[in-house]
Amino acid sequence: MLEVCFNDSVKGALTLAQNCGNNRSSLIGVITDKKGLLSFFAKRKAIKAYRKRQIELQKLAVPLGGKREDIAGISFGLSEGDIKSPICFENCPRKDSIRAMFSFDRYREQEDMEASVNEFWVHCMSDLQKLKSNPPQVRVWLDFTPDAQCGLLFLADVLQACETEIHVVELPQKIKTKENC
Repeated sequence: MLEVCFNDSVKGALTLAQNCGNNRSSLIGVITDKKGLLSFFAKRKAIKAYRKRQIELQKLAVPLGGKREDIAGISFGLSEGDIKSPICFENCPRKDSIRAMFSFDRYREQEDMEASVNEFWVHCMSDLQKLKSNPPQVRVWLDFTPDAQCGLLFLADVLQACETEIHVVELPQKIKTKENC
């Protein structure tokens, strides 16, 4: 089954979800308002609680399965710019919209911006080709962002003539934990 999402963050999360439960590594940061030795112990306690919670969640996790190639991120920023322009590999107005998003750099530090845009574009087009290859089943991970909503319409248009079975998973807007977070 081809897993489809509409931004790179969700694509990364889906990649991790393919093997959840088998991944023991994590990176965390703890910020405290304590000072000195109290800070050290507060951080240590928070890290211990976090690791305990992660172990509990890992026990409940059900791996999505599949491999990295089974995920397509349709990350064209479809809610901005000329939304009816065609998406093609060369001289595409959509690529110009992505370039404009990438070029927002208030510190003027992004020297290799064009290379970043081109690399991103190649990945997006590769994922679009996965969709156009008439996959038998597609599962769409739909969030409530404008890009995802427009992306779903784009996906329906791409798969209109195909006999692809489509499943849509609507992601919740908010999740409330026991701690009322």
